[in-house]
Amino acid sequence: MESGKPEPLYFLSGEEEYLKIEFQKLLRQKMFGDSGSTANVEKIAATPGSAPKIIDLASDYSLFSGGRLVVVYDIQRISEKGRELLLSFLPTVPPGNVIVMFGPAAFDKRLKFYKYLTQKAVWSALTGLSERSAQFWIQKRLAANGLKITQPAVDMLLRYIGNSYGMLANQIDKLAIAASDKQTVDVDDVSAHTAASAEFDIFRLTDAVDKRDRAAALEILNSLLQRSDSVGSVLFMLGRYAYERYIIATNRNQMSNIELASVLKTSPNAVTVISRLIGDAVPDQYERAIDLVTEAEISVRFGQIAPEIVMEQLVIALTDSSVGNKRPVHMYR
Repeated sequence: MESGKPEPLYFLSGEEEYLKIEFQKLLRQKMFGDSGSTANVEKIAATPGSAPKIIDLASDYSLFSGGRLVVVYDIQRISEKGRELLLSFLPTVPPGNVIVMFGPAAFDKRLKFYKYLTQKAVWSALTGLSERSAQFWIQKRLAANGLKITQPAVDMLLRYIGNSYGMLANQIDKLAIAASDKQTVDVDDVSAHTAASAEFDIFRLTDAVDKRDRAAALEILNSLLQRSDSVGSVLFMLGRYAYERYIIATNRNQMSNIELASVLKTSPNAVTVISRLIGDAVPDQYERAIDLVTEAEISVRFGQIAPEIVMEQLVIALTDSSVGNKRPVHMYR
């Protein structure tokens, strides 16, 4: 799309909404320039009987320059008879007009209709980002703004934000503005300018606990506790933090990152990042952390001590470098 003229027919399969929006923005720019003409754009959600309407919309010549763009969502809902009608029409789309059909991620390529679309239309699968492809996508998007990014910063961004195109794009755009006077985005930039959500701060809290940075951990905890209904979320994440690290520290010499990721129901990249964070820590350190979180949860649920005090005592205990003197127990072999 960036290197050539629009084709008359596009078939885009998959559910990645961000890519659907980005593709349409680029296509409209190619067709209509900066005007972003809406008069020449028709959007329709397909139904079993909507083939004639699609044909009517795509058959009309535009009254304005740039051709007519017809966007069809859920093309799989068209009836078998409707598909036959479309097959007879699609080779005759008027010059300058464009049809974009959005379909499901999975479909039967043996059917005549889909066979035509995958062979004659410009077809692309709108797949989500994987752990690996997300890293390259982050680097590419920042490179478009003249910036590089360190690998630890990429790891942190993925850990905080995940593999969502839309959420990553939003945060990368913020980073591009905030770090515009630099050449390379680093961990400090990600920490300072990425989303200030509760989940983000909980990740920052676990990082501070990993580093035994008590002052930073207590400051982040205080910020979290000022939000409503945050104690349960923090306890849950701290429990998950301790469990993940216990399993990795216990089994990293016997299990691959892929196997550990399967046990923890997370990604191999997340296992790699956590392994790097915990360094040479031994399992008993995290076994004790599990006990501490459990005791804190019981105190919050049944005790008479204020939850804020319980949470503060928990963070102080977790950032004690001497925590953990139990013999490791191997849960997985």
